[in-house]
Amino acid sequence: MKREIGLFVLFFLLFMQFCIILFPDSVCAADTYESLKAEYDIAESLNSPRKSYTSLGDRFYRVYASKPGAKNADISVLFAGKCYKRSYELYSDNADMELAMKYLRILYTNYNTEAAAEGYLEYAELFTMKRDLASAQFVLKQLKLRFPGTPQETAADSMLSDLNKMAHKSGGQTGATFTIPSVIINNPPSSVAEEPESAAEYNIRNAEPADEFSIYSEDSANIVNNPESNGKIVIKGIRNFSTDDYTRIVIDISQNTKIDYRWLKENPQQKMPPRLFIDIENSVVESRVPREIPIKDGLLKSVRWAYNRPEVTRVVLDFETVKEYTVFQLGSPSRIVIDVSGEGKRTAAPKILPLPGGTKQPQDKAGNMTISDVFGLKIRNIVIDPGHGGKDPGCTYFGQKEKDIALDISKTLRDLLKRSHPNITVYLTRETDIFIPLEERTAIANKYKADIFISVHVNAARNTVAQGVETYVLNVTNDKAALEVAAFENQATTKAMSDLQGILKDIMTNSKLEESLRLASSTQNNMVSTLKLSKKENMGVKQAPFYVLVGAKMPAILVEAGFLSNSSDAKKLAAPAYRQEMAKGIHKGLAEYISKYNK
Repeated sequence: MKREIGLFVLFFLLFMQFCIILFPDSVCAADTYESLKAEYDIAESLNSPRKSYTSLGDRFYRVYASKPGAKNADISVLFAGKCYKRSYELYSDNADMELAMKYLRILYTNYNTEAAAEGYLEYAELFTMKRDLASAQFVLKQLKLRFPGTPQETAADSMLSDLNKMAHKSGGQTGATFTIPSVIINNPPSSVAEEPESAAEYNIRNAEPADEFSIYSEDSANIVNNPESNGKIVIKGIRNFSTDDYTRIVIDISQNTKIDYRWLKENPQQKMPPRLFIDIENSVVESRVPREIPIKDGLLKSVRWAYNRPEVTRVVLDFETVKEYTVFQLGSPSRIVIDVSGEGKRTAAPKILPLPGGTKQPQDKAGNMTISDVFGLKIRNIVIDPGHGGKDPGCTYFGQKEKDIALDISKTLRDLLKRSHPNITVYLTRETDIFIPLEERTAIANKYKADIFISVHVNAARNTVAQGVETYVLNVTNDKAALEVAAFENQATTKAMSDLQGILKDIMTNSKLEESLRLASSTQNNMVSTLKLSKKENMGVKQAPFYVLVGAKMPAILVEAGFLSNSSDAKKLAAPAYRQEMAKGIHKGLAEYISKYNK
């Protein structure tokens, strides 16, 4: 009798599978997770056709969508993703991959359950199938952060170990081991003991405001031989880049030195606003630097300086509505960078300063938002950054310069985007052969609320056999090859790179990294397919600490469009037609990414 019942159940399930194939939309009125799970098990045992899996996936999703708060809603959307993942495994249809990823993102974004933890594992496996080990590692690290002490964390550890071996075996060409940094942002505290006003603060408060602003020039990137410096650090200039909710202050110095900084709360008795001071050890200030630089951008009132005590210069930022700030040093050339953010107070559009060399700026649009951690927001602004320029040629081989190739590809990419997406504002950080400091490039993107930032470069390596394309996102890494690429693009020493890795652990945000990885993956895949590159030439998505990406408030990537040090790549890059195809590949990647948001 039991055998007969078992045969009947098997026959019924086979019949249901047959009906699903012929009439997929009619067999769903009374679907439940339990009934669909039984069908899924049968499909797995029978090696069913693609239509069985996709139909099951759609029906699982409808169970979830009909009542997302109901019991088994989370596990239903998990199996929607699993169905499409299995279909992709068997039939290699990229549309199945995309839907599997979509359903799994819905799962782990909206639920904090065991099913969500399982979703991370499935998502990581999808990235592994795509040979995007970097993204797979990132997803598994996210799982460990959200679900510590679970069986899924143990599974993630095992998968990470396997991925690390794969990355090591491939020489770092398909990804690199990295750690997700903790988010440590300085929030101005509400209760801080007020310091007595120092002589420096008194001098600053009573200083005559300056009418002019210290504008950056190429000369200020070089160390000034100030006869009065006597071996001290020379403060050569103070610059700012402002918008209504973000301001970057850059203090140009002759070389890096010890700094100390502290937040001071408002002092109504002395009519002092909340402020941040930075003490720069063993320093003197050039006479051309104004004592006070008015900012008045809704976040900062001004930046002022005075000598606080012998050999120490104190720079003070007077705040209005700042909520968060970060302070860090960069090298080559040396500078101190202070990023502040908040809500701002202005209703009028910010004053738009011209880019160096007369590059046209788009007008800032009120209400623009970035998408680094929110799905579904429109992409309106894209910033393309042609690497190097002016006195900085980048790498030079076979009579070609990186700066020229990067600019040519970037211009073509801009034109392609303007034609395909007329409602999106696209602009370049430079349109001519001029030098722009790395920190200004990111600040430009932030100032105009870009939703995507892409920096275009050409690679070089001591090993002239190395060839192909790769796409980077900003992160810490232990991949020596990736660090070498970043060191060259940064024009930095090994020590400076080590310092930058430490900085990133403090200022990186996971949401921006996740979006950047998606953008990088889309761009890399489309470059490879458009150019019909071999598996060897697909060097994958990687992470490295690039100065030009530090502080970006939007998804940001850096494209290395081939190795100029390789004779084969150099020959291809010398041809205008190939550079145009390279731009088309990048364009397809961006368009694919944009299509997910601008619906």
